[in-house]
Amino acid sequence: MSMDVYKVIKEIDTQNVIEIIDPCMDDFLYIFDLQKNTMKISQSAVGRFLIPDRILNNASDEILHAIYEEDRAMLAKHMRSITEGKEKIHNLHYRWMGKNHETIWINCRGRVLSDPEDGSPRYLVGC
Repeated sequence: MSMDVYKVIKEIDTQNVIEIIDPCMDDFLYIFDLQKNTMKISQSAVGRFLIPDRILNNASDEILHAIYEEDRAMLAKHMRSITEGKEKIHNLHYRWMGKNHETIWINCRGRVLSDPEDGSPRYLVGC
């Protein structure tokens, strides 16, 4: 199954995938390219959270600025485990900062898709 999903992500512009599915959901979708440190997220998330755009080119830093300060270390530690291949599932309950600097609790979930050639973590896909 992972190989099929990897092919879809590779062959279709990831932003188009998000734009197709986003109107059908109340959640915010994301695709985090772990090797390139880029993230594409639902446009609706940009309207709600303290993130600059739906495409983040330095994702690990840009996302941390949107995370409630007391939760940053926990998220950074978990993301290191993901990029090191120690974790394959992302399922954390933590706080993001809203556009008006209000605190918003989220349950962020995702799944790691590994590179089919070398098995390294390639994408984190979720909502």
